[in-house]
Amino acid sequence: MEAELNRVGKLEINGVTLDRPHFQILKLLVTGGVFKLNENFLSRELRIHRKTVMKRVDQLMGEGWILKPVCRFPDLLCPPNYVLAYSMAEIRRAKERVTLAFQNDPHVSMALRISIGGYNLLLISAHPDISEHMEWEQSLSKRFPSSIGHVDVTYLSPRMKILIDQQKVSLGIIEEKLAQARGRKMRKTTA
Repeated sequence: MEAELNRVGKLEINGVTLDRPHFQILKLLVTGGVFKLNENFLSRELRIHRKTVMKRVDQLMGEGWILKPVCRFPDLLCPPNYVLAYSMAEIRRAKERVTLAFQNDPHVSMALRISIGGYNLLLISAHPDISEHMEWEQSLSKRFPSSIGHVDVTYLSPRMKILIDQQKVSLGIIEEKLAQARGRKMRKTTA
């Protein structure tokens, strides 16, 4: 679809015409670029005016292309019943290119630079099963043959993951901020 958009300048699908801003908004929403609709973020990412984003999102919602974005699973780093793999990797060459590939990979929930032994990258990725993770890992080895060295992988099955009640986390943060604010107010009144 993107190649067609680049070639023609617009897409016509089911009687709806999508121009570049429509497509970019749709792509970010569909690929999970945002969990909560944030027009300011979309505006910055796409370098178009916020009101243009709002208008296009309203049009896409009106046509039934998208619904209000929501997080449909309670797990923070991977969907339900997926295997969570956390891997420490040694990136030997082309660090920027390899890191960028991981950041754009739909399997990777998080990629962080680390320094533990010979490992310099921590990857947290989600896969339907361990065999699919192994195939994914082999494809990366073929794609970057001399760049990726040793990899230490730990698998967490869906039953091993701890579910996080997002509401409790949010309330905990609010309570902590209130306690900090009260502490500052108490210090000011006693000073």
